Amino acid sequence: GSFRYSGTTPYDFEAASFLLKKGAEINFIQKCLSYLEKITKEDLDFIALFKENLNILDIKGKHVGIINLPNLQKSTGELATKLSKFFEIENDLDAVFLITNIDKKRNVIIARSRNEEIDVGYILRQSPFKGGGHSSAASATVSDRTISELETLLREVLFDIYYKETLLVKNFMSSPAKYVNQNVSIEEAIDLFEKYSFSFLPVLDSNGNPIGILTRDLIDKFKQLENLKFAKVGDYCEKEVGVIYEDDTLYKAYLIFSKRNPPLLIVKNRENKVVGVLTKSDLTLYEEEFYKFTITNKKLRNIKQKLESVLRKKTVNNINLLDFIKKIGKLAKDLGLKPYIVGGFVRDLFLDRENFDIDIVVEGDTATVGITDYAQGQLGDITFVEL
Repeated sequence: GSFRYSGTTPYDFEAASFLLKKGAEINFIQKCLSYLEKITKEDLDFIALFKENLNILDIKGKHVGIINLPNLQKSTGELATKLSKFFEIENDLDAVFLITNIDKKRNVIIARSRNEEIDVGYILRQSPFKGGGHSSAASATVSDRTISELETLLREVLFDIYYKETLLVKNFMSSPAKYVNQNVSIEEAIDLFEKYSFSFLPVLDSNGNPIGILTRDLIDKFKQLENLKFAKVGDYCEKEVGVIYEDDTLYKAYLIFSKRNPPLLIVKNRENKVVGVLTKSDLTLYEEEFYKFTITNKKLRNIKQKLESVLRKKTVNNINLLDFIKKIGKLAKDLGLKPYIVGGFVRDLFLDRENFDIDIVVEGDTATVGITDYAQGQLGDITFVEL
């Protein structure tokens, strides 16, 4: 009551004095009081609705909210005001996007930002939206997309701006590259595959240019053909070669793998020297980020959150299961493998039953000798069985 009520006592002034001595900011208090005076019951209803339907993306440590709500029955100006009031009290958000329809033909995206790294004007000027505004406030009206399609497009644009152009091949490739010269005999190549458990090897000519790939399947076939053991690998390797440059984006690599499905991509620098190889398993981070940004199915998101919540609460021998499973994923990635949890543990996880017998299988048809010993050394007091 700003000390204006008849019930004000000396203790109220003492409390105010104490707060000021502790650093209370009068301007901030005045701002809060002013905000509460101008907010209406309808504003509070909209704030609660926005909060309930808020999904938050973590963009390199910045929190960006997306709210997808149909049929709010307000004009763009009114919705912009409601969103601004919501954004004013959601201090943890760096930016927020509201996606809704204002009539049967027109859908709208309204955005607010308080962080210069999240330029909502630039984001909504991109070709799917062709909106307008400035870095902290912008909007776009679109008539040929549903609001669900708009959310998907927004997530893809955010991914393109903040991740696609910054995730580069050189940061994820395996380097230095292991390869064989085209003049190496098939017998020597078989020995290399047996000794080092390779799944594939690039084949280079005498000038260091890639001419093909040796795969485990080819090597297994060569073992059956005695008359080929002295032949040169350059004459019998797979000639379909995928090449990419180290400063290309993972997005470009993702497109090549999606369209042509090569076993690997040979990575060159701009001097055309082979500097590494990129496999599908190296794209795991890209796929995880792309999935996180583009999935808009709330049911699937809720399942993921629920499973993480259940796992986070489960421990055995002081080992948290969520942390353990994440370590398994990292361990498999280090080995170039893709693991899956299978069996009764998955069933009991959905049913929230106790089950600490976790079966993990690895995708592929090539055995990696000693993998369980390696896992034991990395993960500690866990029992692993080699099958």
